[in-house]
Amino acid sequence: MQGEWEHKNLKPNLKQLVNSVLTAVASGKAKEAMDVVTEAFENVKSPELICVDSGINKIEKKDKTPFGLVDAFVMAMALGSNGKYIRADDLKWNGDKTPLLLRGLGKTRIIKRCIKEGRDFYFMDTGYLGNNPCPTNPLGRKRYHRIVKNALQNLHMPPKTDNLSKAELDPTRIINHAQSYDGEKWKRLGISFKDVQGGNKILIVPPSDKVMKFFDIDLDRWVDETILKLQKHTQRQIVIRKKPNRTDRVTIDTMEQALTKDIYCIVTYNSIAALEAMVYGKPALVLGPNCAQDICETKIERIEFLQHPGRKQLNYLCRYLSNNQFTYNEMLNGSAWSKIK
Repeated sequence: MQGEWEHKNLKPNLKQLVNSVLTAVASGKAKEAMDVVTEAFENVKSPELICVDSGINKIEKKDKTPFGLVDAFVMAMALGSNGKYIRADDLKWNGDKTPLLLRGLGKTRIIKRCIKEGRDFYFMDTGYLGNNPCPTNPLGRKRYHRIVKNALQNLHMPPKTDNLSKAELDPTRIINHAQSYDGEKWKRLGISFKDVQGGNKILIVPPSDKVMKFFDIDLDRWVDETILKLQKHTQRQIVIRKKPNRTDRVTIDTMEQALTKDIYCIVTYNSIAALEAMVYGKPALVLGPNCAQDICETKIERIEFLQHPGRKQLNYLCRYLSNNQFTYNEMLNGSAWSKIK
């Protein structure tokens, strides 16, 4: 198991469960750990959320150690949502419409079936902000996970009250605005925007092969076609940045470092790198469903006319996205579920 939580804040029953699982895992007693988890959820009859971990056979092939047997974040959401934790092997498709929580694109088959059958799902993956080195997280630990209903990322910012006339304002809109754009979580990250800086080169940041397979797109073909399309509208030098491993991404090969190398803008599909680029003072062009699409350019023929959206719009986006990502402790204590359901 992995994850961070404030042990002193847990309810007694959760402390007992977490301690039992960790003790069994640390002792190398994998079956005992699994039995503890199974027993904890067997009496949940009407769950608000079904939290789906990887099938046991898949886990055993991938991770030979007992520490990989339980996805702590999936279990935390089950505990914090009056939910149920199950293995993918045990998922039933018998007309049950209880929403599913699915972490990562290893659950692509299940996600696509949910879409086909109209079953709500909540997708969990790496958070938008605060996982790279910053004042409150100097080592760049992965502290935040986004949780999104029926999509891979939060794609559409709610209406902002400063864009509405008095006639359009009502209490519901005002409450939704306050909840969506509350700045406390964003402020706590301690991230500062960089001044907008010019450059000459275009940096293409392809997503992972796993992401492109989800969208039924061949990654190499996407890169080649994107280059050809760009070359119809610009003579700028084009540089490709393949995704480094996580250790390098937060130490010796960060996005911030890459953008200092005479970069004019980045071009990507659905990568969160678009958001990072704007935080570091560079405009972005996004060509797929992307959390930054509301304030970025999306048309490739506009490549020579890209503009940074400015700090006001970027601040709104960062507030909104910060409110849709959660720590392990927020999952465990129920605040994550109360926010997204």
